This record gives sequence, C-alpha cells and structure tokens, in this order.
Amino acid sequence: MTFKKKNILLIATLDTKGEEAGYIKKIIEEMGHNAIVADDGIRGEPKLKADISRHEIATSADSSMSTIMAQNDESKASEIMASGLIKIVKKLCKDKKIDGVIAIGGSWGTTTASIVLRALPVGFPKVMVSTMASRDVRPYVGVKDINMVYSVTDMLGLNSISRRILANAAAAVVGMANVEIPKVAEKPKVGISLIGEQSEAAMMIKNILESRGYEVITFHATGSGGRGLEELIRSGEINGGVIDLDVHELYSNLFDPGGMFDPGPDRLEAAGEVGLPHIVVPGCAEIVSFPAGHIPPRFKTHKAHMHVPSVVAVKTERDEVLKLAEVISKKINKGRGPRAVVVPTQGFAKSDREDCMAGFFDPKVRKEFMTELKKRLDSSVRYVEVDAHINDPKFADALTEVFFELKGTK
Repeated sequence: MTFKKKNILLIATLDTKGEEAGYIKKIIEEMGHNAIVADDGIRGEPKLKADISRHEIATSADSSMSTIMAQNDESKASEIMASGLIKIVKKLCKDKKIDGVIAIGGSWGTTTASIVLRALPVGFPKVMVSTMASRDVRPYVGVKDINMVYSVTDMLGLNSISRRILANAAAAVVGMANVEIPKVAEKPKVGISLIGEQSEAAMMIKNILESRGYEVITFHATGSGGRGLEELIRSGEINGGVIDLDVHELYSNLFDPGGMFDPGPDRLEAAGEVGLPHIVVPGCAEIVSFPAGHIPPRFKTHKAHMHVPSVVAVKTERDEVLKLAEVISKKINKGRGPRAVVVPTQGFAKSDREDCMAGFFDPKVRKEFMTELKKRLDSSVRYVEVDAHINDPKFADALTEVFFELKGTK
C-alpha cells in the first residue's frame, strides 16, 4: 500500500498534556505526515506550541479566555471550548484540510474532545486516548465511530508504557486516514433495525431490497443501535426508507431509562419527522433485556432467560405489552411520511414459538397487543396482519410488498 502524506489534527490540553502531545506529534511526523495541534486547555501555560490556540478556540465560541477564567466553572468552560473547536474542526473537515483526528485527555479533556469528535461524520477517522476508556464509554462515544484507547497509565508525563500506547494510537489514526475506500455507485439506503431474534427475516428482506436496487444498512436494536439509526436518518444518510423489525429496546426507555439498552425517548420518530417511508414490526414485543444482575424490581418475578452471561432476557407481561402498544402508536401516529405497521400474527421472534426453551410463547398476550395497537393507530397509518411467523419467507415477501407500495414503486 502506498501511503500519502496526511494532515492529522491533534487535540490536547497543552498545559497538562503538552509532553504527551509533543510525543504524538513527533511520532506522526516521523511517519511522514503533518500534525496540526489544537490546544483546548484553560488553566496553566501551554507546554507545546499550538497551531490552533486556546484563544482562537474561545473566540470561535464567541467568548474569550478571560471570560472563561472569570466564570471559574470547569463544566461551562468545557462546553464553550468544545463549541468553539467544533466550528473550527468542521470547517477543516469540510475544506479537506484534515484527514483524521486524535485527542488525548483525562476526564475533562476526554469530555471536551469527545464532544468535538461526535460532531464529525461517521467514517471520518477519530481516536480518543483516555484515562476513562476502561469504563462505560457511552457518554463519550454516543453513536459515533470513535475509537477509544485506554491509556492504562495516567497521563502525567511519559513512561515506557505510555510511549507504546500513544505511539500505537498515533499509528492507528494515520493508518485509518490512509485507507482508500473504493467508490461504489450510490443507491437509496434503507435502515433496518433488528436483533438476532429476527435475523432470518432481516436477511430475506435485505436480499429482496438489494435485488431492487437498494443498499441495506442494519442496526442492532439494543440501545445504541437504535440511537444510531435515528441519528443517521436525521443526518440524511438513511434516505430510502426505514424498517424497524425490532421494538423491544423501547421497553428499556420505559422501565430502565438511562440503562444499557435505552435507545432514548425519540426512538421510532426520526423517519416520521423527515417523511421517509417507515414500517414498524412488533419484533420481540414479548422481551425486555437487562444487564445480568441489574433487573429492576418490577421484573424480578417475570420469566427470565440468560441470553449470554452478561445479558438476561425477561418476558414482558400483559400490562407492559399494552403499554408498548400505546407508545408505538403515539410515535408512528405523529409521523408525516408514508407509514405502516406490519404484524406477523404467528410470532414476533425466535423465542415466540411454542417449542422455545425460554418459555416466552404467549399467543393470548400477543393477540391482546395486536388488538390494542390496531385500536390506537391513526387512520393515516396502514395496518397489515400477515398469517406467518416473523422469520417465515411469507412474512418477508408481504413486508417488502408493503414497503414498495409505500414507496410507490410496486
């Protein structure tokens, strides 16, 4: 592979991480590339010369370092510096003046820099070396492809361990920036949410859509996947339609808000906001997932099945299922595009079969859910029942037929 000279933006608080930033800059330059250093520090004197100074960043946020220091509020300072740096970095990215970004930080630096990294497009190289990366990184990553590298040691000068880790991170961002992706013909992109319980259905639907000229992008509907789908719809990346084969992550927002699988309060809403064709299937309406050992009291007496050692699937009962029907109907009713609910009457998931070892098969409650959902849907939302299980070919054929009708391309 032939490597071209790249411009790598390096973000660091140069008052506290100047030595580490200088080392990364040296590594990048020794590999034959340019390092552009941005200083988002706010306290002491910078220990490395910045190409983008903290004063420029503050000015970009319509503020000044004197104003920031006078406020004596680190949280507010983080917001101001991040907002200013976002403007600068977005312009550099748009003008193709940078090919990748690497940032280093402790808790403050990680919080500030990760806000900036989340503002960059999916696919643009992003590396965050952080003392915080061994814990739950959702607050930093969000739904963007930020590569978190745990620093292992604290960043208080260089040592034999940190030199290797920082060099690896520098090489990683340079390597990402040098990867050339072959261009392919643009096709309308359809987003599909699912979990393994609907994988057979998703593959059949994917094959049908691709045979009709669509690109299919799938999302694992376990909180972050759902949020990622919603964000890419709003950004215009998903532009051909949306098929939600799984809705069970909505339970997490209802009964475990802020938990591992919570997709946020606006799940299922982006397609309707932008007017994309949208199909909702009640996949896994009989299941809610929790981290093992963290089942809320409400669900302690429900049937449960260990999916993997870290995740437990819990069977939802009548009250929870009817609440889900209410939530789905409210969300899809307020959409402005062509919308449909397509229901596989013989089962919503692999576990929704009589012979399933989890014991989640409950056709009575499933029927009550269907009745409740149909009753609550607005007349502008098409409701279709298919006498099949969700993973049957008959269901995939029926769903794609509805999709093409919504698109007006049957």
